[in-house]
Amino acid sequence: MPHHGKVSEGDITVLLRRWREGEKKALEQLMPLVYPRLKAIADSLARESR
Repeated sequence: MPHHGKVSEGDITVLLRRWREGEKKALEQLMPLVYPRLKAIADSLARESR
């Protein structure tokens, strides 16, 4: 699943399903897609709690 620009929720769901089914490579593909968004959410929550 090549990553060109915007990633759909469907792409992420497919990778999550493949990872859950035991495909280790799916996690390697998934992390670069979701990590920036998860970090932004965590940073936002940290700012709100100050």
